[in-house]
Amino acid sequence: MTPEEVTEFANKLAAETPASEAYFGIFQQGDGPDESFIRANKQGLRLFAAGLLRAADQVDETLAHETKTLIPLEFQENDWLDGDTSIDYVEPVTYSAASQPPAEPNSLADNLQAYSWLAVGLFLLVSLLVGIGIGIKTGIETIFNWFFG
Repeated sequence: MTPEEVTEFANKLAAETPASEAYFGIFQQGDGPDESFIRANKQGLRLFAAGLLRAADQVDETLAHETKTLIPLEFQENDWLDGDTSIDYVEPVTYSAASQPPAEPNSLADNLQAYSWLAVGLFLLVSLLVGIGIGIKTGIETIFNWFFG
């Protein structure tokens, strides 16, 4: 499809889908974003898809632009949007999932931070164990003195 055909299709899809009957939300079930899900009806999926198609039509223009790096997802009426997570824009890239640049290795600062937290945790654990060993005897003596004087 040409960019004009994509835009025309997205506009037609949005125009033929009543926003008053649409529902779309991105929710998080557990503690992390790895447990996110979409709750939507057909109309909500169509309106959100139309917004994504409009954004797809702007990718080449945005990548060629020197200062504009984001494509805002703007919906005319957004009463049909709900959820814990909101997607406000698209950040276009030139690579695919297969050719994605490798992740940067951990820096020295990241490693030092991790080892520092580990050292603090070990210190607290040893302190707790030593404190319990000393504290139990002292605690029993104190309670015994409360009752028996």
